[in-house]
This record gives sequence, structure tokens and C-alpha cells, in this order.
Amino acid sequence: HPSVVLAVVPSAATGERAAAIAAAARGLKGTLLIGQAVDGGEPPPSAVPEGIECLLVRLGSDALPHEAWRDAAPSLPMVAWRPGSVRQGSDRRGCDVLQADLAAWGLAGGTARPAWDWAGYVVV
Repeated sequence: HPSVVLAVVPSAATGERAAAIAAAARGLKGTLLIGQAVDGGEPPPSAVPEGIECLLVRLGSDALPHEAWRDAAPSLPMVAWRPGSVRQGSDRRGCDVLQADLAAWGLAGGTARPAWDWAGYVVV
């Protein structure tokens, strides 16, 4: 079965630097995705550097995304990223909590279904 590896460009990288990193990684591609970390406490970025294939939306320990993310129509897959501890083995509790928190956030205001789905959840 195919596996995917995600390389994360730090949020501090300029758009030009992020595009250069993504271009340099093209030869390694295969199942490698190039993502860029963004601050979920801020509104979504107005532009994404060329070659970036997904966004890792960093959230604080118990934080939810900035309200502007709710109506953002993502052009790229978005992975929610929250700090936490993971025990050895298959401890998914942190991801389960993050997924539930984001589902409740997406349904706030009485909508029947969130406007979009998260591509994944990371807790580390």
C-alpha cells in the first residue's frame, strides 16, 4: 500500500524560500508532500507559495482556528496540527480530541455540515 511522507516548510520561511524548498524537493517526490506550517490563530494566508501542496494549520494546546478559517474555501488540503504528547504505540487520543474539537467548531452556528473537511490531524 502506498505511504505518504510530509515535509513541512516552517512558517517563518518567506514565500520565495518556501517555493525554492518545494522546487528543490521535486526530484525526491514520489509520495512526498511538501506542506507549509501556518498559524491557525491568524486568518488564512492570502497566497500560498508555488509548489506547496498542503497547509499544516498550527493550533495552540486547546485553541481553535481563527474565525476567518471557517468560511475559507481551501484550495489545498489542510492538516490540523496541535501540540500534545503521544505515548509509544497507537495512542490516537490526541487526534481523536482534535478531530472532535474541530468538528464542533465547524458546526458552530447551527450549520448541518462544515463547509469543508480537514485532510488530517497531527498531535505531537
